[in-house]
Amino acid sequence: ISHPEAPSGHIFAAHISSRRGENEKAVEYARRALALAPHSTDAHAIIVRSLIRIQDYEGARAQLASMRSEVNDGDYYRTVELEGDLAIAQGRIGEAVQLFENAKSQSNSPGILARKLHVVRMGLGKSEEAEQAAKDYLIEHPDDFGMRVRLAKLYKASGKLNEAAAEYDKALELAPTSLVVLNNLANVLSELGDQRALELVERAFEFARTNPAVIDSSGWIALKFGRNEKALSRLKLAAQLAPRNAEIKYHYAVALSRSKQTKRALEILEKIDSPPPSVEEKVNALKSQLRR
Repeated sequence: ISHPEAPSGHIFAAHISSRRGENEKAVEYARRALALAPHSTDAHAIIVRSLIRIQDYEGARAQLASMRSEVNDGDYYRTVELEGDLAIAQGRIGEAVQLFENAKSQSNSPGILARKLHVVRMGLGKSEEAEQAAKDYLIEHPDDFGMRVRLAKLYKASGKLNEAAAEYDKALELAPTSLVVLNNLANVLSELGDQRALELVERAFEFARTNPAVIDSSGWIALKFGRNEKALSRLKLAAQLAPRNAEIKYHYAVALSRSKQTKRALEILEKIDSPPPSVEEKVNALKSQLRR
């Protein structure tokens, strides 16, 4: 640190250490910043989050008590937010919801807190409550890209494909080059039988020609719309790039079977090790079909 007398240098070093996962070092730098600037909300926050990560919950609680007495009133919501983070780490989920709601009501930038609340509600299995809260939030904050994507994912998981597509479309307006949105929207549209999926997944492919997940999507969607030759080429590449991915290998086997390459398809299926239950069922069904 070139200027050890300046708290900003220590805070910067603490941030870097935190991002690297060096939590003890982050705490050390942040404490040096606090010695120079006791009211630094950022320094307090780094210490609390770092202590939570190393599961020093008593230390985090003590730091929060110090933070409450030191930070300015305008930043008090951040103390409440961190209390919510600690509550989640300790499994006090219901309490965390109340703390995040309280912090959100005090914050001038409630986006992060709204997204945290969404994740917590989903974790509690309150998908309907999470959906309604996200919709209400987006009425007031229509340009929140992160919440748009979360709501779209929730709709997709709930089988509400038209609603999911609508939210992904709005997210795409906010971030036209988002790989996640292009890929996810293409997959949703393909399930709806909408050929726009082909154009969108091709755009995603242009951005990520070596990403196995995107290549898999482009091949799988091509296969759904009868572009068998392109599908086979893309899925073969995806399987080569991700040889341990059971679902990608299953997709490749399906493409091979559609191309009348039954023997090769069975060879690929036999090489799928310990697939997740959802994939295992499809693998076994395809094996039975090809052996008839």
